[in-house]
Amino acid sequence: EDCRRMKVLIILAMCLGVSLACNPLQQLLVKSEWATVFGFGLDREIFGNTIWKRMYQVDPETPKLFARVKGDDIYSAMFTAHSYRVLGGLDMVVSLLNDEEDLNAQLAHLARQHKDRGVETVHFENIRKVLLDVLPTFMGKGFHDMAAWKACLRKITDGIEGK
Repeated sequence: EDCRRMKVLIILAMCLGVSLACNPLQQLLVKSEWATVFGFGLDREIFGNTIWKRMYQVDPETPKLFARVKGDDIYSAMFTAHSYRVLGGLDMVVSLLNDEEDLNAQLAHLARQHKDRGVETVHFENIRKVLLDVLPTFMGKGFHDMAAWKACLRKITDGIEGK
């Protein structure tokens, strides 16, 4: 009887682990929804501005991380270009979610860049929080699964953080 219960608990734990690890179904959902959110042209700029405004509300010290790209003015041409680079990087890693080898290589590259710039754990936690807050607004009724986004964003930010 105890052995049977233990097997059930192990199976449940494995299922939970799979659901928390950005599994293949979650990857497809996130990739599909990201394509909608990321959009084109002005949509990207509005999305980026919304993210940065929210990041600055969550942590008013955030602009200091972006001093070299005029982080004190999210509407400046220099910061807008930076925002496009950040979103482009996120777009790339989202597109690689189902390609473990290339994803890990890209995350390692981004980890080196972020380490050199002094990005800390709290900043990764904040960007995850902000994205999870902003994404449903941009998706509207098309937003389907917060658990998928949490799992996949965790995978991405942990990778960039070098975990």
